[in-house]
Amino acid sequence: MPEPLFELADLQLAWRRLKLDRKRAKPRVFILHPYLVEWTELFLEEWLAALLENVNQGRYTPQDCHMCAAPKGLGLVRPGAILEFEDEVVYNAILGKFHDAIWGVIGRCQGDYDLAYQLEPRSAGERWIKAGLAVWSSFRQKSVEQLEQGAQFVLFADITAFYENIDLEKLASDLRGIGVQQSILR
Repeated sequence: MPEPLFELADLQLAWRRLKLDRKRAKPRVFILHPYLVEWTELFLEEWLAALLENVNQGRYTPQDCHMCAAPKGLGLVRPGAILEFEDEVVYNAILGKFHDAIWGVIGRCQGDYDLAYQLEPRSAGERWIKAGLAVWSSFRQKSVEQLEQGAQFVLFADITAFYENIDLEKLASDLRGIGVQQSILR
C-alpha cells in the first residue's frame, strides 16, 4: 500500500481555498457556476473522503481541463483553462503541502520583481495568495520609489499563451529539486 499523500485536513483546507478563489471581488476563475459549490457542499465530507481515498490509493487521475476564451478587456480574449473541482482541490493541496519549499525558492522575488499574484510567506490559512488592493498598493509604492531613484521609463508586458508553453519536464525537475515526491509529480 502506497504511503498516503494527504490527510483529510489537507483536502478540507484546499476546498476552503477553492471557495475563497470564487468569493473575491474579482474571482480567480473564469467560469462561476451559480450552484456548484453549494451542491458539492451538500455531501462535502463524503466527497472529500472519496477523493482522499482515490488520491492516497493511486487511483486519482487528473481530467483534461476545459478551454475557454476568457474576456481580457478592449474586446480581446485570452485562453482560459477550467479545472474540475477534484483537480482544483488536489492542485491546491499539492501547493499547500509544498508551500514552504516553493517559498524557499521564489520568496525572495515575491513583492519585488513579481507584482502579480504573490504567495504569502506562510500557508497555514486560507489566504495564501496576495492580490487586489494590497498588491496594487505595493506596486504603486515600488514604482514611486523607482521614480525617485531616477527611473525614466516604464515597461508593461503581457506574455501571450504563457501557461500553454511551460516546459513540463523542467517544471518536474524543479519540483523534484525542492523535494516533491515522484508519486505527486505523476
